Amino acid sequence: MARAMPMQKLSLVQALKVKGEIVTVTGDGINDVPALQCADIGIAMGERGTRSAREVASIVLLQDIVNPIKMIQIS
Repeated sequence: MARAMPMQKLSLVQALKVKGEIVTVTGDGINDVPALQCADIGIAMGERGTRSAREVASIVLLQDIVNPIKMIQIS
């Protein structure tokens, strides 16, 4: 979800977790912090990310290149 308000991101993460989904969130700003904290795995951008996002994330990317990341569903 892009271009969403912080509470919308958080609500989506919470709804997915209630359904038993494992949730990963990527973010780079203070507005992403609530969703990063709530997610099972929070991934922050290391170069352009805010200190707040990096501090709450489970993983901090050293390079902010995320284009190669592909979504994979494991059945």
